[in-house]
Amino acid sequence: MLGADAPRQQIAFTEPCDQCWNKIGYTYAGLTGGGSLDLFHVSRFTPYVQGGLGFYWTRATSQPVNGFVLTSNLNTIYDRSQVSLGINGGLGIKARFASHEFFVEQALHAFDVYQMGRGVYPLNFGIRF
Repeated sequence: MLGADAPRQQIAFTEPCDQCWNKIGYTYAGLTGGGSLDLFHVSRFTPYVQGGLGFYWTRATSQPVNGFVLTSNLNTIYDRSQVSLGINGGLGIKARFASHEFFVEQALHAFDVYQMGRGVYPLNFGIRF
């Protein structure tokens, strides 16, 4: 499976400056492989669990909100990217209609990310052919 998320930003106060507000942005992408196990069948619907391993690319950026770089907030500006090994797992339900299978699943992708958090929790919708 190959996936990525839309870049997102948040405004955060950063130390040690008294007026240092930064825009912090995160972007994730992953190349994963794994398997799934059907739990039981109920009519057309089948709940399942899934898990696997993968490689994850993460990018974190920080820049001043007002666009001004001061010597007091110079150490809070960064642009880092990293590739790491991680695991993923989740629960889902799939439904078969004609020759296609529709699914919705909630997953956890956990990976080692330097000072940026520990994982993401996407809600996936899709069609299997």
